[in-house]
Amino acid sequence: MKKLIGSSSRLLFGITLLFGLLTIINSCSKSSAYNTPSGSNTGNNSGSSGGSVPGANEVWIQNMAFNPSTLTVTAGTTVTWTNKDAIGHTVTS
Repeated sequence: MKKLIGSSSRLLFGITLLFGLLTIINSCSKSSAYNTPSGSNTGNNSGSSGGSVPGANEVWIQNMAFNPSTLTVTAGTTVTWTNKDAIGHTVTS
């Protein structure tokens, strides 16, 4: 009887832990999918340059990557970020 009780409590603990982890993972993915910054162009396929490549001082977030992947500018230059993915992204300096 004692062995059965220990086994049941381990099973209950495992199920509770699994449920907790799944809840945390689910809440994290929802918050990032719905946390679209204001002014972003989610799903928009044309940047300010209007072409198929970003213009000067412009970076596109497309296919989960930056295009161009690096950009060198002088201090004080304005860089335009355009989100072309279907999910929200943020950019931090």
